Amino acid sequence: MADERVTRSELFELRLDLPDPQLDRLASRLVGFSERHERLRGHVRVLIDEDGLEQWSRRNYGRRVPLLDAVEDRYPLVVFHGDVGTGKTATAEAVSNAL
Repeated sequence: MADERVTRSELFELRLDLPDPQLDRLASRLVGFSERHERLRGHVRVLIDEDGLEQWSRRNYGRRVPLLDAVEDRYPLVVFHGDVGTGKTATAEAVSNAL
């Protein structure tokens, strides 16, 4: 008898090649997605664009501000919260596709 156990990663991880047309269609059905996407894009950019942060710091403060060390030392993680059925997963999938 073959071992039919499902691994945890198979059960909980959705693997898609992005961009995905199905997620584009999902985003088009989400109310207010474009505004939400723009806001999230800005937050994610802060987490992953080290050169942009460095330029911002030098442009606005004339030097590299110490806060950048803390931001750059973080894992680029975004946490969605809210009641069940409010679109957290759909938004996360659509945003990842758009980014």
